[in-house]
Amino acid sequence: MVLAECVLCLTDLSAALTETERVLADGGRLALSDVVVKGDEPALPEPVAEALCLTGARSRHRLTEALDAAGFTVGMVRNHREDLLAMRDEVTGRVDYEGLLGAMGERGRAVRDGLRDLERALGDGRVGYVSVVAHC
Repeated sequence: MVLAECVLCLTDLSAALTETERVLADGGRLALSDVVVKGDEPALPEPVAEALCLTGARSRHRLTEALDAAGFTVGMVRNHREDLLAMRDEVTGRVDYEGLLGAMGERGRAVRDGLRDLERALGDGRVGYVSVVAHC
């Protein structure tokens, strides 16, 4: 079994899946969880997008297509949308990022605006988090 937790968005997906398939025995399983984006990524400054694993995120469909192309059979895909929304609500309830970023001037405003776009993207389902189990 290979476990890939929020890491494939940081790699060359095709190369990572080829290597994963190579090291697994027949019938071996790949369990992965990763960020997925439908449509355009939220408009975040590059360092913030990287920290949130959004720069290499792909759509759920592209992820499962890549698994198929690498020789895997997808057995289960689970959407964790409700978990993301709960995490968003917990963070915004505990951190006054509006106030913190407002004190940073223009740089803070750019991050604040990007985080607002991210919150909208989480709410409307453009940004998600999925778990996939596949076997070779």
